[in-house]
Amino acid sequence: MQAAAERVAKRIASDGADRGAAETQGARDVSAGAGRTVREGDVGAREQASAAQDAQIKAEQQVDAAAGKSSELEKRRQAAGERETVMAAGVDALMQEKWQAEHAQEVEHDTGARAALEAGDHEAAR
Repeated sequence: MQAAAERVAKRIASDGADRGAAETQGARDVSAGAGRTVREGDVGAREQASAAQDAQIKAEQQVDAAAGKSSELEKRRQAAGERETVMAAGVDALMQEKWQAEHAQEVEHDTGARAALEAGDHEAAR
């Protein structure tokens, strides 16, 4: 009877691990897509990426709970936090580059307009 109970417990743990693994893969897919979007400069996707990572961590937590790997989960949680920090820094850098490029274009446009205006004044004075 004890052997039967152990088999049932193993089956339940295995089913939970399989379900958790499927959820984890889905969360990874969403997280990867959101990460690509953030790398492309979409600041609003940072929140989506964070939510996807949270879902991935939760799914991994369920898998790890079934497998009894809480220390591994803590390492993954820390790594996810570090990835989020790096991703946020990357988005900030992209936004800074975008602002600098826009500012350079504005300065170039203003300089060209000023030169054209001055050239027009010189011709009118002749």
